[in-house]
Amino acid sequence: MTTQFIFSSKEQFQKFQSTFRVYARLKNVTSVEHILYNFVRGKDLKRGFTPIKNERKLNADYYRKEWRAYEAALHDLGNSIHGRVGRKDWYEKYGSKVPGVQLPICMKYKDVISEEMWDQIYAKLKEVSK
Repeated sequence: MTTQFIFSSKEQFQKFQSTFRVYARLKNVTSVEHILYNFVRGKDLKRGFTPIKNERKLNADYYRKEWRAYEAALHDLGNSIHGRVGRKDWYEKYGSKVPGVQLPICMKYKDVISEEMWDQIYAKLKEVSK
């Protein structure tokens, strides 16, 4: 995969990277964010994921997919970006009052990634995930 040109400057990318690292140090980064980070850096989206090899685990699930964690995270990223307005509204109305509810990805990176950038990321993710 080649580098994704979502950011118009090196400074924007560095701001995203430092924001990601802050959340990572706080142990508040999800698999969805790891895929986003790989995508923005132009790395293989599966980087950091490992396939399930244990036969018991594969046989216990009717999907029998060794990459199901990656596929679920990729699907969640697409849904999070596509439904970001509704998720943001719901979080502001209800989620911030409920303990344990995670901040939506669009709100975590709102100072770094603009609405237009989210649209670009979503469009490119749809191409990649085909």
